[in-house]
Amino acid sequence: MTKSLILLIVFVISGGCANIFTGRTFIDEMDRDSDGLWVAGRDFQAVAGDEGTTYRPIDEIRQRTPASQYEKAQTDLEKSIDSELRRKVAALDEQAYLRFQKDKSVLATPSEQIYYLDLTEREKVEYVRLKNSGGVDQTIKPYAFLSNYKTDDNLSLKTFYQSRFEERGIAIGMNKQDVVQTWGEPHNVDFAGDPRLQNERWSFREKGKVHRVFFESGVVQGWIVD
Repeated sequence: MTKSLILLIVFVISGGCANIFTGRTFIDEMDRDSDGLWVAGRDFQAVAGDEGTTYRPIDEIRQRTPASQYEKAQTDLEKSIDSELRRKVAALDEQAYLRFQKDKSVLATPSEQIYYLDLTEREKVEYVRLKNSGGVDQTIKPYAFLSNYKTDDNLSLKTFYQSRFEERGIAIGMNKQDVVQTWGEPHNVDFAGDPRLQNERWSFREKGKVHRVFFESGVVQGWIVD
């Protein structure tokens, strides 16, 4: 009797609840809220789709997927130069940094900026003076303006350099092989701009002094001794 009563109660309860949600389906309930949790344009900014006009710049594509081994080598060189420049700039104190920013306008390329940062303070002043007095295409020929600069005694810089070192066998117009035969291999080589243009500064150390020879397109244009 007790079991029958319990079963009857369960049956009545189940039957009474069956008609509470009549006609309800999953699709109906999902369609009831058409906006969803977030609404584009109201809850967050909406942007247009990819129309093919916004893409990575060509320089970034070339860096990621170089077309040839030569292009890859060029890209690696540019990255190395940029990294070296950032390292040198980060190491500057405040005064040197402000001076670099001031002189930066006459330094055409990252390579030339590195070259400038490696100079002594006296050489930096002289180098900027030479650049400002050049009046030539300094990007292509960074040392072509040496002959335009005048020393305090009104000698051209080429004449000044040549008069001090002609006894050493160095002369304007020598190529790099001639210099190697006269002074030997340099202790350090710096480049102004693209290394392929052979605009270089060679440094030689002798008896505590540093001799620096400047090349334009592989030809001697002048030299300095500390």
